[in-house]
Amino acid sequence: MRRARLISLVLLALAARAPASAQWSLTGDAGVSHLRQAGIPESNAQTLGATLDAAGERSAFRTSFLAAHAAGDRWTSQGLVVGSIVGPTAGAAHWQLDGVASAFGETSVVTTTSAEVAARARLGSLLRGGALGAGIGANARGAAHNPLYRAQGDAWWSIDDERLVVNMALTHTRSLFATTPTSPTPSQDISYLDLGVNWRHDAGGLSMGVGGGIRGQSESSRTKTHGWGAVDMAAWIKPQLAVTLGAGSTLDDAVRGVPHATFASVAVRIAAQRHTTIFSRTPTIAGPRIMVERAGELRRIEVRVDGASRVEIMGDFTNWTPVSLDHVEGGWRVERVIPPGPHRVAIRVDGGAWIVPTNLPRIDDDLAGPVGIITVP
Repeated sequence: MRRARLISLVLLALAARAPASAQWSLTGDAGVSHLRQAGIPESNAQTLGATLDAAGERSAFRTSFLAAHAAGDRWTSQGLVVGSIVGPTAGAAHWQLDGVASAFGETSVVTTTSAEVAARARLGSLLRGGALGAGIGANARGAAHNPLYRAQGDAWWSIDDERLVVNMALTHTRSLFATTPTSPTPSQDISYLDLGVNWRHDAGGLSMGVGGGIRGQSESSRTKTHGWGAVDMAAWIKPQLAVTLGAGSTLDDAVRGVPHATFASVAVRIAAQRHTTIFSRTPTIAGPRIMVERAGELRRIEVRVDGASRVEIMGDFTNWTPVSLDHVEGGWRVERVIPPGPHRVAIRVDGGAWIVPTNLPRIDDDLAGPVGIITVP
């Protein structure tokens, strides 16, 4: 299992080496929550969190941290680091390697750490597709070290600003939860199957999500069924300031040692990048549209936008390196060799934020952030 941890750390390091042209975002949250969690009295808690995302053409990196200060001067905190590397596309399929490392700590409880590496085969497109894979890893609490085995599958479907994801995971490990906070961690084998559905709407200055699922768990020759559900919303009231709301319940995470909880929270989010607000009647850059057509052996890309002095484009066909367009009568143009088929793309006007052209379907890709999907003839 130590080898799985080492591989996971190597993948995280490789994924973190995003090029300078990679898309990235940094946010910080501060708020209050009504929290009920094992080991902490039900009470109001102050929360503080941060998230950093970076994505290149074939790699992605995310790190997040969340801490809560509850009644009785009790603290709970958790950190998560995720890295992904994607291989070249072969037809409609490509492979993906993921590395995950985590830590969870709670007042008067020994800290839990975990690491996992997984391989997946992805089929279909960014708009509709699925993935199958498996992973191995290990976790530790005090002197207890437990192996981890997991098989998982995902399917996704995007239409305009809506995205639906269905996931399934079969996990086998040993329980990290003790009878009392001071008792030794039991070494009891458990297996459980998780089925989940998540829907997300992201348009303009409003992002909303609803998720839920069910778990069937085998423990001590018995099978138990548990359910979970959560809702969240972020409304950008200023270009770099949002109000977030969330509520729901979670299940025990036997891999990372995080106990089940019920919560309701409100927080203020501050972002390093600018966002469209809920009060904006039009996008920050009004109506940029993109077209592509054949030009002999090349493909001609043309962007039409009013009042611009500089237009740039980047996508999977530029290795996510910004390329300047030439000003022509009626728009901005560049010609390149681009393979036919669907491609991810974003544009920037006058050095502003990278945005999606208004005439393209918009998705939040795991690797490239908000992008448009354009079909090259």
